[in-house]
Amino acid sequence: MIMKRNLIGTLLIFIFLLTLAGIGQAQIIAPPADSQVPGEILMGLIGKYMAMVQQYQSLIAQGGVPDSVIELRLAAKVILGDEEIDLELVDESLAGLSRMAFWIKGSILARYPSLIRMDLSGSLGDVEILFTTTGSTVVFRDEAVFSVLPLDMDVADVLPIETLPVDLDLPSSLGQLQEQIDASLLSRVLGAAIEYDGLELTPRGWAHVVRLTDTDTGEVVTLWVLDETWELCKAEYDDPLGGNSMIIVIEGIELVASTLPDSAFVIDTSMLAELPYEEFLAVFELKLLSAALTGAPVAADLSVSLPEVRQGEQVVVSSNGLDAEDAESDLDAQIEYRAPNGSWTPLELGANYVGTAPLGHWEAVFVPSLNEVPGSYDFKVTYADTAGVVGEPLELLAALNVIAVPPQVVDVTPADAEKGVPVVSHVAVTFSQGMDIASVESVFSLTDSSGQAVSGTFEWTEERAFVFKPDQRLAYGENYLAKILGTAAGLNTATLDTDMDGIGEGSPADDLVCRFTTEYAPLPKVVEFSPGYRQVNVAVSAQVSVAFTEPMDEPSVENAFSLTSPDGQVVSGSFQWADNTMTFIPSQNLEYNTTYAVKVRGSAMSAIGVGLDANKNGIAEGSPKDDLLWWFSTEKYPVLAVKPVSQTALGGDFITVDIMARSVSQLSSFAFTIDFNPEVLSVLKVQRASFAMWRPRPKIIEDVDIWQPTVIDHEQGLITIAADSTRKGGVTGTGTIATLTFQAIAVGESLLQFENVSLINALGEDILPELRHGSVQVIEFPPWDANHDGVVNILDFIIIQTNRGANTDVNGDGVTNILDMVAAAGSVESPLVPPPPPGFSMLGGNFPNPFNPETWIPYQLARGANVVIRIYSPIGQLVRSLDLGYKGAGRYITKAAAAYWDGTNEYGERVASGIYYYSIKAGDFSAVKKMVVSQ
Repeated sequence: MIMKRNLIGTLLIFIFLLTLAGIGQAQIIAPPADSQVPGEILMGLIGKYMAMVQQYQSLIAQGGVPDSVIELRLAAKVILGDEEIDLELVDESLAGLSRMAFWIKGSILARYPSLIRMDLSGSLGDVEILFTTTGSTVVFRDEAVFSVLPLDMDVADVLPIETLPVDLDLPSSLGQLQEQIDASLLSRVLGAAIEYDGLELTPRGWAHVVRLTDTDTGEVVTLWVLDETWELCKAEYDDPLGGNSMIIVIEGIELVASTLPDSAFVIDTSMLAELPYEEFLAVFELKLLSAALTGAPVAADLSVSLPEVRQGEQVVVSSNGLDAEDAESDLDAQIEYRAPNGSWTPLELGANYVGTAPLGHWEAVFVPSLNEVPGSYDFKVTYADTAGVVGEPLELLAALNVIAVPPQVVDVTPADAEKGVPVVSHVAVTFSQGMDIASVESVFSLTDSSGQAVSGTFEWTEERAFVFKPDQRLAYGENYLAKILGTAAGLNTATLDTDMDGIGEGSPADDLVCRFTTEYAPLPKVVEFSPGYRQVNVAVSAQVSVAFTEPMDEPSVENAFSLTSPDGQVVSGSFQWADNTMTFIPSQNLEYNTTYAVKVRGSAMSAIGVGLDANKNGIAEGSPKDDLLWWFSTEKYPVLAVKPVSQTALGGDFITVDIMARSVSQLSSFAFTIDFNPEVLSVLKVQRASFAMWRPRPKIIEDVDIWQPTVIDHEQGLITIAADSTRKGGVTGTGTIATLTFQAIAVGESLLQFENVSLINALGEDILPELRHGSVQVIEFPPWDANHDGVVNILDFIIIQTNRGANTDVNGDGVTNILDMVAAAGSVESPLVPPPPPGFSMLGGNFPNPFNPETWIPYQLARGANVVIRIYSPIGQLVRSLDLGYKGAGRYITKAAAAYWDGTNEYGERVASGIYYYSIKAGDFSAVKKMVVSQ
């Protein structure tokens, strides 16, 4: 295969030159400090190696036998074109391959004048080659075979270099090498476009990057020239048209000056099978094609952007990958790191493709955390293609030195020099990073002013913060010292940097010292007491409670407490405590309607012996200055009453009374009987009331009333009302139990009296109420009071004469005539004497009745009061309200004085015909009557 010479030839000549000469320890040419011009760098590189050749010749001229060693790695992607390889010993299925990617890594040892040994491994397996003056030996160690080449063969005959896209004329002498550098290399360098890409960190240090582009073919050679020595450490070749790529990493070159042992140039073949040259070559070609068939991607190189970083700082890890089939941008690169004594760990953010196709350039970011172990870190890259084939990993050992960042203290509680620290406080410390818990706890101390250590326990949060909890409460008014020695270490082994100078200097330079003073002993105060100050209507079953700000010495408080009645009698009872609250439970219920005095003397003490500060002036002054004194009054006697107490009605009237309970406490169940006169009154209805409407109204209404059936004995005149349960906890206050509706059926009086009364509170105790009975007086107007105004006068005569609006048969003979007027005259009052106030209040019948559209409603008042008359529909809906204002005692029975209704509702609309009810409310007096609106 013949191909025109290109830049790859220049690249390989450099490698061969390094193999023969080495660079040694001597610096023949030192680069200028400001050399960044690409041409200058490149020419300096060439001059460097020209001088090396001269040094090599000088050593030989002085009789020396110099040795040299080179360590390198070569990765390449080769496009073979349309030509097929004719291999007689290879399976026909392997023919026709047109591309492959491979890598080779190893060392080359050279000893003047003609000893060369190559130990190589890579995609083609393990190969050893020894060139001597008597012949060349090639070993495939993994196949356990070797072959000795004829004397007239060289390495070009062993390795099929002609398959590479170059035509190499390898120099056979130093003179020929100099000619190639002068004639070939320089002409090509001068004919190429040269670019400078700046400095880049390589495993061997910072290097200048110079890019050479062949303006005719587009081939690109990139050279990495070390900044310190101008040595070549890496070379990269790319042929964008042909698709060929090659990366050579020179890992080390050394001139050892004949220090290599002779055994280094000996290959032991005693355990290997020897093959004829032709068979051996077939094995090699088979390995070559097998590697191509495998198609594994190749990791070309691996480097980091910085040689050393502190924890938390960023370093970029770079790598190039090659693949014969896939575009390099389609490869999957996994970059891993290994901490000292650790295992391989993938980088958290993964690798990103940052190259320009078809170049396979990948980068990943590594940020060693504060918890990472400091020291030397290794890196590894592995490539996988789109078919999932994974290539051999490439490791970069001891590539990065991670420096530990010393931990610092972020926060301390209590703060240094803080005063008034609560005695229940803990010591809390927060660090900038994870800490070695054992190293911190072993050097922490909390001591009082006498040097006595405080014992306690530690609680950690994610190894970055701890709270030290003393086993006992701290002392009041004491000075404490919290200390952590500077030898405390983080998880990264760096010791504490308390002074924040970036250096962990140990103890005492970086000791953490925090001094604080605890609060003075608090004075106990009263925060709440019950019953409240001057509170009234306190239940006789009440208990007295006092809440303090501090835990108290219970015996001293109980001895200082007293509850006394107005006559100075001390109420006996027992005490209960819950936290800081004392409750006094009287041995029996208190008296009704009584004012009690409660006292807690200033001799009461807290649990730590501090006196009570009842007046809250900040000083415990004892008794009497710090005595706590207040009063409360118990509820009034409970009352069970009929309301109104008395009322008067006419025959046929409807009478309504309420059964009221007043000032009861926790009424839970009850039963009582109302005795009435069945000859005067008839029971129409018993309406049980809701306890939810009592006053004070309960905030929370739980459960429901459980009533017993109401029993009415019409013959005996008895109404029995009972309830098994009111509300949970009973009901307290004042309210209606039931509303009774009677009808007056005869003239006379009916007492409404309580019998068999039983009221029980929520504790199961009897409530003994005061009973207030009631009465109803049913009357009838005398027949000569024709207009029913309560007075017999000329007006009654007129009505009798005209026979209008009333029953005018005064004498009851069935005829209205002069005799009725005579009968009425016997009862007439002198017109010169004003009528006395009526002895009772009454609601009269409206007139006319039935009526349409208007009527008058007469009434009389025994005492002056505000009068309101309300008119209701048959179903109890309010139709009209007539607010008559204040009326003095007297009779309001004439049209001029009686209440007037025009037959309309509140909206001025005419009401429908039918039965209506009207009621009067005047002070304690109330009554109801019926009227009819006609068509």
